Parts: sequence; C-alpha cells; structure tokens
Amino acid sequence: MIKEKDKGVKTNYDLRKKLSKKWNALSKVEKEDFMAKSKESSKQYSLQKGVGPKVNFL
Repeated sequence: MIKEKDKGVKTNYDLRKKLSKKWNALSKVEKEDFMAKSKESSKQYSLQKGVGPKVNFL
C-alpha cells in the first residue's frame, strides 16, 4: 500500500523506515487502539482457520 502511494519507497529498508516513523508519530492512545484491533483480528483469524487457543500442559 505504501509502496504504491509513495514512489520513493524502493526497498524493504525504505518501507520499514517509513512505517517506523509513522508508528512513532502515533500517540499512546492510538497505539493502544491499534494493538487492541490487531489482537481481535488475530482471534477472528484463528477462529476462521479452526485454530483453538493455546493450551499449556505442565
């Protein structure tokens, strides 16, 4: 997505650099909101794939 919008991004290094700047510019609340959405999305993906929660034995 960023590569298509920004023609200056040519390598993965450039992409990681740009993404890290965007992440660091977010407020604590924005980061927490993003992480909560990410966790929920991960749960939904696991349910769709039929992967249950991890169970630790001993």
